[in-house]
Amino acid sequence: MTKTDLKAQAKEAVAATKTMTDKGLEKAQAAADDTAKLASKSTKVFEDTATILQTGAADWQLKVFEMTKANLDANFAFAQELLGANTPVEAFAMQKRFAEDRVAALQAQTAQLGALASKVAEDVVKPAQDGFIKSFDEAKKAFAA
Repeated sequence: MTKTDLKAQAKEAVAATKTMTDKGLEKAQAAADDTAKLASKSTKVFEDTATILQTGAADWQLKVFEMTKANLDANFAFAQELLGANTPVEAFAMQKRFAEDRVAALQAQTAQLGALASKVAEDVVKPAQDGFIKSFDEAKKAFAA
């Protein structure tokens, strides 16, 4: 082998190494870009989930305030009704009816709040779950390439 042959082989080896390095850098850049895209999508999922949760919490608070107002109104109406009682027996009967009514109302309100809390939980979990599954699938595809 001549000196010229060795120089040619060295140049080929350097060129091949440079080509492999360039391809490796391109793949690394593509992986970094894919990772940045996935992070951006994950951030969007978190933001959307937080918005849904915030809206759900506001709806729940509003429902609690509505129920509190309804309960206060019922208490004041009962107080006025009770002032019209003519005998202790009549007052006791009014109190019994009021207590039964309030227990039924409380049961209904509890069921409504439970249903609303379940709906909020479902609304929060579903997009987050779907988003993360999609992100993981995209990550698997990006890193498999």
